[in-house]
Amino acid sequence: MIDISELKRCFPFDSYRKYQEKVLEKIANHYNNGKRLVLLNAAVGFGKSPILVAFCRYFGDSLYVTPQIILQEQLMRDFPDLAIIKGMNNYYCADSGYSRTCDVGTCKLKKGYECEYREHGECEYYRAKEKAKSSPVALLNFAYFISEGLSAYSVFSDRKFIVIDEAHNIDNVVLDHVSVNITKRSVGRTVYNDVIGDNGSIRKELIEFVFEDVRDALYDRRNFLKSKDVLHEEESKELSKIERMIQKIDAMEIDVNKGNEWLVKFNKDISVGPIGIICKPLYAKGHMNEFVFDKADLFLFASATFINPHIYLSEIGAFENFDKSEVVMINVPSIFPVKNRQIIDYSVGKLTNDQIHKNLPKALSALIQILNAHEDDKGIIHCHSYKIARAVMNLKGDVAERLMGHESDTRVSSFEEWVNSDGNKVFVSVNMTEGLDLKDDLARFQVIMKAPFQPPTDDRVQRRLELKHWNWYFTEAMKVLAQAYGRIVRSEDDYGVTYVLDTSAAQLYRRKGMPEWIREAVSDKQYKYMTKKEIKRLYKQLKVGLRRVEDLTEGEKNTLLLHYPFLKYEQSVLEV
Repeated sequence: MIDISELKRCFPFDSYRKYQEKVLEKIANHYNNGKRLVLLNAAVGFGKSPILVAFCRYFGDSLYVTPQIILQEQLMRDFPDLAIIKGMNNYYCADSGYSRTCDVGTCKLKKGYECEYREHGECEYYRAKEKAKSSPVALLNFAYFISEGLSAYSVFSDRKFIVIDEAHNIDNVVLDHVSVNITKRSVGRTVYNDVIGDNGSIRKELIEFVFEDVRDALYDRRNFLKSKDVLHEEESKELSKIERMIQKIDAMEIDVNKGNEWLVKFNKDISVGPIGIICKPLYAKGHMNEFVFDKADLFLFASATFINPHIYLSEIGAFENFDKSEVVMINVPSIFPVKNRQIIDYSVGKLTNDQIHKNLPKALSALIQILNAHEDDKGIIHCHSYKIARAVMNLKGDVAERLMGHESDTRVSSFEEWVNSDGNKVFVSVNMTEGLDLKDDLARFQVIMKAPFQPPTDDRVQRRLELKHWNWYFTEAMKVLAQAYGRIVRSEDDYGVTYVLDTSAAQLYRRKGMPEWIREAVSDKQYKYMTKKEIKRLYKQLKVGLRRVEDLTEGEKNTLLLHYPFLKYEQSVLEV
């Protein structure tokens, strides 16, 4: 039984934000009543981290798992008693004079090398790992936590308690990790060329080819590399990739033999993904026990965006690993005033593949109007695809000077450049809807250009839609939209506006299953999309008396006010 008084002494701050103390008690009571998996669905600004830390400290023998290294480091600054551990490539090898990272350290390059630095506790990586192993609370990122699940020598299993922060994506993290992609990057050029070559000609069933030809080639290359007395850095990295791939193929074969469905194809179109053999399980649920639920007794999953709990619990295999009576979700409303975080439906139509040619020009026109209405503000545009991002970046006129974009390989540097920029610059982003903290003047507005549906070219998406999993399909898009919404307005005093230009995205924000704290922010105001010329013409008609205010639709009124906010004060022109 959890002693709630002792639990409160583990809370890291002297005072509580709104709802925190009540939620702390509620979670404790659920564990005391036999719950083993608690989902904390708390709106942005609630302050999940101190709650999660309090439970980790109370239980001890705990893991705190978070998506990204940058979030690990932030948590370490806030809670220095947590013991952080990251992948080997984040630490420097003492034996090399700290000139190489530990994944290509001397012990990885020289056969049979016994590192005196590791032996004496001076290796940065193994020192951090030993500290995390023996600490009451170890702090891991998703990638390290999941990759440890493949290791037969994992030291982060059999814990009492595990926190998964930002857990809304844990099923996709597991899926990505168990997927087997035979590409030049994943197995190295030598193995790839041996088994596939440039012509990509394969004369047997793909799955049989992976289990036989590919695995044999991996073993041959591994044995060759391990026979060498000294490896080059690139060879050491190649050996690590090969050993990891052998483990994944072995696990895939076991799963296939259990009768679980995998999707296997030879992709030859670089526009839809890397060239090579792509193998994906249809579901993550069959792998959740091995990588997550087998590692502890009690779990606390936290997020601001658990969309459609029934779908989520099914995807993570909750009821394959727990009795229904052992699972519960706690919902926490937003503490931010709705008026400070409105979602404005300014949709111009659907931007689906069959309608984007017609509606993208309208969306770009509407975007220009929004940029002009926020001419003094910084903001961010969520494009979902590089095709739309390029169209935005190709805008002409005054707004063009404000736009800052990125390529796939400049995401971090371009974003940091924008964050540090002065004035009214606007960042044009692709797939950057999570992990951004755009508080206060960093972004007073954001624009959702398109509903982020998963690509219909993806085999897994196609298969699931064949199986009529439409709720899953919509839920995945809603998850991204919910995360995007939370990027701006980060405190009670902060404020910002989210504009939605795609009709499908606007419908998803209103769809059942979207968290109530988001649905309540969708403005009831109606807006009518009009071109810039139409807006100017309407304004002039009102000024000279050719149109009467009482004849305007609500949508026309609100759209006019969006672009001429001073009309609020010209009662003779427009009654509001």
